[in-house]
Amino acid sequence: MAKRTISKRERLIIVVAVATFLGLFIFIPMGRGFAQDYKTTLRLASEAANTLNDIREMRHNILDERSGRRIIIDRVQARQANFDLYSYVSTTLRGLKMHNNARIQSQGNRFSGGELDVVTLNLSNVSMQQIIDLLHKVDTSGNLIVLQRLGHFRAMKNGKGLECEVVFMAPKA
Repeated sequence: MAKRTISKRERLIIVVAVATFLGLFIFIPMGRGFAQDYKTTLRLASEAANTLNDIREMRHNILDERSGRRIIIDRVQARQANFDLYSYVSTTLRGLKMHNNARIQSQGNRFSGGELDVVTLNLSNVSMQQIIDLLHKVDTSGNLIVLQRLGHFRAMKNGKGLECEVVFMAPKA
């Protein structure tokens, strides 16, 4: 039997066929992996962009909150160092000539771990204008006093004026 030789042309065809099969069975599945990795990378990049936007929004909110706190801290520090809510309310009542119609009571610092002064004021036999004047004077004082509650606002049983309970709060210095 004669030995069969392969011509250059046949060798070239065999090499191209082997390379094609290798490409089909090795490189194409790898290419699919790259496509999957590309899609995963796009998804992760999109999630990272959303997270970054959320963090920027949170930072903006925190800075807004801090600036609001800074305003409150500045107002507390701007008032007199020995500011006492009970004394201030008592003095204001005398100035408005309402001290005879008022019962003032200090609640101490029962709120917020001792960071707030609380004063309860029971007014009786007062006019609407007197209550408005009191609230206006307290509000415009610049002492950062908060009206926490205006309770049982009603006419007196004897028909002579109004009665109400007012609760003021102020942060301690």
